[in-house]
Formats: sequence, structure tokens, C-alpha cells
Amino acid sequence: MKKGLVGGIAIGVLLLVGVVGLMMSLTKVDNGNVGIVYSPNGGIKEEALGQGWHMVGILDKVNEYPTKLRTVDAKNLTVSTKDGKNINLDLSYSYKIDAAKATDIYKTFGSVPVEELEKGYMERRLLETTRRVVSKYNLLDIYGEDATEASMNIQKDFAKNVDKLGFIVSDTTLGAPKADAKTQAAIDDRVKVSQENSKKKLELENDKIDAQRKEVQAQGEATKRQIEATAEAKANETVSKSITSELLKKMEMEARIKHGWITTQGANTVVTDTK
Repeated sequence: MKKGLVGGIAIGVLLLVGVVGLMMSLTKVDNGNVGIVYSPNGGIKEEALGQGWHMVGILDKVNEYPTKLRTVDAKNLTVSTKDGKNINLDLSYSYKIDAAKATDIYKTFGSVPVEELEKGYMERRLLETTRRVVSKYNLLDIYGEDATEASMNIQKDFAKNVDKLGFIVSDTTLGAPKADAKTQAAIDDRVKVSQENSKKKLELENDKIDAQRKEVQAQGEATKRQIEATAEAKANETVSKSITSELLKKMEMEARIKHGWITTQGANTVVTDTK
């Protein structure tokens, strides 16, 4: 009886150990991630685990990497502009890890969590890229119309910088630059001057347009007068050609019939009625 009890206890212990071992061997890779398995005995396994439940060795460790987009905010990156002004920038970027290169990332960085990679390696590459790009622009350019271009160049260079290791950057957003009080005062002064110059330029353009309008108007009036003069000259020419000697005689006869003869004697005019 004692032997049966001992045997039962042994079986129960073995079952319990088996269940615990099974539970310890099960691991879950979250949705949108891949898992890289490291075994103390065999090292890194080349095949990454997809999402879901998997059986691994009890002593194996699984590092997960995101294959869906993650958005990361980088705050207060200090950079210098082309004209020597220091500013702080906030940037955000979205990225994911190329599943085919996840093993290479583990080999390069070890079991470092992805959050630490973002704060370490990724942020250093982003800062390096941002400094290089911003150094090509003057302060007012970064505050103005070239901000979008700078953001696109940062994304392009940053993506190229980290792509070789398997980080795929798909979007980068450049926040509003932040300057110290002295630099901000200089910016305000430059903006004011720029606005005044723009205003003067607009006024000059308006004056130019007004002068052109007046010139066109004057030309139109001159052309109108020329046309009228030409028409009048043609009309006079037509009338002149229509007055013949016969017409003049006819007009003279009509006048004599209507008014009688008109003769001049010295300083006096004598009208003789011959009707």
C-alpha cells in the first residue's frame, strides 16, 4: 500500500513538473511583432517566430521586434543653422522593422529592448541626420517656407541611414523650432524686416501695374484719336473729291434763284433782286 502511495505521489510530481515545464516552454509573440529566439546551448536561431504561441526551450529567451508601424517622439534636439543660430527641434517619426532582418538586428544589438533602441541608436542617428540637414538652412528658412523641404530631407537621409540594419522609416514630421530669448528676438526683428520688405515689394508691384495700366490707357486714347483723325481726313477727302465745277455752278445757280444776285461795289454790298 505504501509502495502504491509513493508511486502515485511520484507520478503526480512528474505530471506537475511536466505541466510547469510545458507552460515555461510556451511563449507568445504579440500581434504585429516577430520573435528572435536565443538559446544558451545553440545561440541565436535564424528563423524568426511569427505572431502567436510557440514552443521554445525552457532556458530560451525571446526578443520581440515590431513589424507594424511605431511612432516615436524625439524632443528638444539641439541643432545649429547655416547662419550659426542654435535651436531646439521636436521631431516625430514612424518606423517598423524588416522581419527578414530582425535576426541581424539581434546579432548587432543583443537582447536590448526595442524601446531602448529607439532612445539610443535610433535617436543618435536621427540627431546626426537632423544636424547635417539643418546646417544647410538659415534660421528664417527653417521657420518659413523651407521647413517642409527640410523635413523631407531629414526623412530621406534618416531612412537611408538606418535602413541597412533593417529599420524602415516611413514618415518624419518636423515640429516648430524653439529658440532662446535672444535668438527669438533676432527672429522677430528679421520677420518684421521681411514683412516690411514684402510690403514695399507689393507696393512697387502695384505701382508698376498701375503705370502699365495708365500707359495702356494712354495708348488706347492715342489710338482712338488717330483713328478718328484718319476717319475725318478720309471724310474730308471724300467730300473734296465730290465737289466738282459742275456742282459748284449748280450750287451758284440755286443760290441766285433763292437769294438773287449779289454784287459788290466798293465797301458796300448791293443785293439785286432779279426774280
